[in-house]
Amino acid sequence: MGDSGAGCGDESLRQLGPSDRENVSELDSVEANRKIYAGKTSENIQHLMNWVESISRALPVERSELWSEGEENFEARLDAILALR
Repeated sequence: MGDSGAGCGDESLRQLGPSDRENVSELDSVEANRKIYAGKTSENIQHLMNWVESISRALPVERSELWSEGEENFEARLDAILALR
C-alpha cells in the first residue's frame, strides 16, 4: 500500500515492531472500511432520493416528507451528505 493511513512511509514501517506494524495495518483497514461504508451510504441515499422523485413524477403527490426519529430535518441531512460526495 505504500504510505499507510497513519502517515508512515515504508522506511518508518520497517523500524516498527511486529505489533506496531499490525496496528498500522489495522488502521489502514479501518480507514478502507470507513470509505466503503461512506460510499455505500451515499449510494443508498441517492437511490432513496431518486425513488422519491420517481414516485412524485408518476403519482399526484401533493407533498412528500422524509423523516427520521434521529434527525430533526432528515431531508436536509441527506442533502448535506450528498453534497459532501
